[in-house]
Amino acid sequence: MHERVWGKINAMPPSADTIAGPPHASALPRRFCLALTVIAVALLIAAASAGASLAEPAWTTYHGDAERTGNDPETISPLVPSLAWQSPNLGAPIWGQPLIVGARVYVATVADDVYALDASSGQVVWHARAGTPVPSSALPCGDITPTVGIVGTPVIDLATGVLYAVADTWNGSQAQHVLEGFRISDGQMVFSRVVDPPGSDPKALLQRTALNLRGSNVVFGFGGNDGDCSDYKGAVVSVAESGGAPSYWQVPIAAPSPSGGAVWATGGPAVDSAGTVYASTGNPNPPSGQQATTYDYSDSVVELNPALGLSGHFEPPTWMHDSNADLDLSSAAPELLPGGLLFQAGKTGTGYLIDEASLASGAAAVYSRQVCAGAGSFGGDSYVGGVIYMPCTNGVQALAYDATARTFTPVWQGPKDAFGPPIVSAGLVWDIATGGFSGGGTKLYGLEPGSGKVRYTETLPSPVADHFGSPSAGGGKVLVATGSTVSAFQVGTVVPSVAGSAQPGTGQQPGSSTRPLSLLAVLVQARLHADRKGHIRLVLRCPPGISCRGTVSLAALLIVRVGHGDSATAASCASRWRAPPSARTAGSSLSPCVSAGRDAHCCAAITANCVWRSRSRRRGSPHTRSTHCSAAEQPSALGPRHSRILRPVPDVDLLVRLQARARRNAILEERDGVLRASVAAPPIDGRANAALCKLLAKRAGVARGCVSVVRGEHSRDKVVRVEGLTRDELRRALGLAPE
Repeated sequence: MHERVWGKINAMPPSADTIAGPPHASALPRRFCLALTVIAVALLIAAASAGASLAEPAWTTYHGDAERTGNDPETISPLVPSLAWQSPNLGAPIWGQPLIVGARVYVATVADDVYALDASSGQVVWHARAGTPVPSSALPCGDITPTVGIVGTPVIDLATGVLYAVADTWNGSQAQHVLEGFRISDGQMVFSRVVDPPGSDPKALLQRTALNLRGSNVVFGFGGNDGDCSDYKGAVVSVAESGGAPSYWQVPIAAPSPSGGAVWATGGPAVDSAGTVYASTGNPNPPSGQQATTYDYSDSVVELNPALGLSGHFEPPTWMHDSNADLDLSSAAPELLPGGLLFQAGKTGTGYLIDEASLASGAAAVYSRQVCAGAGSFGGDSYVGGVIYMPCTNGVQALAYDATARTFTPVWQGPKDAFGPPIVSAGLVWDIATGGFSGGGTKLYGLEPGSGKVRYTETLPSPVADHFGSPSAGGGKVLVATGSTVSAFQVGTVVPSVAGSAQPGTGQQPGSSTRPLSLLAVLVQARLHADRKGHIRLVLRCPPGISCRGTVSLAALLIVRVGHGDSATAASCASRWRAPPSARTAGSSLSPCVSAGRDAHCCAAITANCVWRSRSRRRGSPHTRSTHCSAAEQPSALGPRHSRILRPVPDVDLLVRLQARARRNAILEERDGVLRASVAAPPIDGRANAALCKLLAKRAGVARGCVSVVRGEHSRDKVVRVEGLTRDELRRALGLAPE
């Protein structure tokens, strides 16, 4: 059911006569505006009475999880990005993603150094040495300088509180790859195991892929150095955290090729909930003047069981051509999707949907089509809300995934220099203009997820080293490895959690709760605005038949425009301003927070608690209740954290083809992921768009204001955004087959 709660934060803007500008500004009009945006909502369910604690942000592996979704679910309220901090120089380039657990950021360098940084300042908390790195000059080829140490993104096991990384080490004449574990609390080394595959030449191998976890096993891949100048065989390795000999699967390269099959995509192997490992392999390397003609699981997607036995594979239909033209699949990592499918692209500009159940028989892809406008894809994809966001050498691309039809449809392509693997945080797609294959890029893009339009372009304080660099996200920040430093950008805020923060080693994941998800209420509408009287309308969804009660904690940002220019800001913000009795502020007075051009603003953070209780007697029936808002016992500063359990329902974007001037208003059918609809209104002055939104709102059972056309206002093909329902709920309401 929905609980419509009317809350009030008694934080009215100060009257005009309390805003005192500097003497020279006295002739200016004394204007003010109140922008009240709810940025924190916490709900205590049933008889729970303990205060809300803060969940730890956790980005513990490449793209956030074992499936490589690349989604930061915690940061929900976007802010104009700002550089929060840049770490000190850490002595050597960083080629992996930064990782985040709670109040710390973890990175490793190609000098075999591991660092823990303070997530609020970027200062070094601890530093550990994994060994002596290999001088680049000691290797037959490659593109990593000045040394080769830890290259692949590490992984953190939250259950044990240990970070694992593979270090390429040097004893003066020989190289050796060692998997090492460091306690995240203090950097103490607690694990070390040599992991070079049997019979291999460590100098010929590069551990480029990100590490992943399969239960209590660390999984990663091996390939060759850039240039494929030595003999090697691609491999997937699994190492038990409890010790013992590593398990290996190596590509059985067929003659005449002596080597190849690199497992080298930066995203690394993906792991599903059953512990099955999926990896992409590179092309074979036949001698000059000869061709690879025998299929040998190179240039493929392979499925490995938990013991790393080969249990299935996908061979692209153009295997022989691609394998002999250096157009392999292993430039990109597999992306696991709902519906039992995985998505795989590579250097050829073709994307494949592969049925995981058919891999055992080596069946063909269920669907394929051109992606990246025929260009290559390097790194790892992200998947959020029915959309695949993939890296392309000519600009990041979005694909609408239809699990029912088992197809995908290109939706948009971003800026041509948005080269790196994307992630999603604070409602935007974040991508680094890495500088292409040479690296050295200095731009971070924030793109609209529905259109690919650039909303923000941030200049990085230092160039990136990794040409396939991808950002990380957590705690309201996007983090980028900028050469030998880490840079953090504040991009959003996160809301408080009901669940306690798990401590490393307890086995409890951050944001987890002792109550099942089905018993927790959900905030339906995330974009909340106050009316002139300070009232805010909340829509909360309780489980069917459950009577809920608890507290909604609201944190708001008060912005008051007071004059022109920086001097006016400083003087006016220093004027007297008292918080109303029912709200507390982060400070006793307003302080400068915005100065853009000639507009100057003051800001203060206020919080309030609204106590509510549902009294619905019918299953699923909504109930409206006024609430009393009192002062928050512990006012939070801007940027509280968001629970993984209590979360706003994300917006859903629909691809719609509209027929105007039709005989009736109707939802006709869904074809190839596009919803066909008709309206009687003409396409004049937005009347057809308004009729479409009204039709969808009525069928979906949401307010008219929850439906809007976000793209294609003057076209038959539109992107329509619906707020307040999950994608599955919306599809059911519209009579569409589940994905």
